[in-house]
Amino acid sequence: EARAVARSKVAGRAAGLIQASQGRRGLMRARRFSSWALIALLFVQTACGGLLAGAEWGAPAPRHVEAGFNLFSPEQDVELGDASAGEVARQVALLRDERTDRYVQR
Repeated sequence: EARAVARSKVAGRAAGLIQASQGRRGLMRARRFSSWALIALLFVQTACGGLLAGAEWGAPAPRHVEAGFNLFSPEQDVELGDASAGEVARQVALLRDERTDRYVQR
């Protein structure tokens, strides 16, 4: 939300500069401001994206992933998958083509 507010303020300021400027010199000044504003926004977005991702710099990736808690037994999981596939087949037009099936299955 803060980024959106910052973007709207910068965009409003850039629009005001462009409208207020007259002649070639004013337009060049507005373009220069817009360019710097865009660069600043991209920098802030990149910096915040790294923080929002939660990854520390140079932190190794986890090597082993353990199975989590599962409410269903493997048999129930298969039954649920089959029922879901049947429901999708009834609701969505599926492509029935052997050539495509072979490509997907390899």
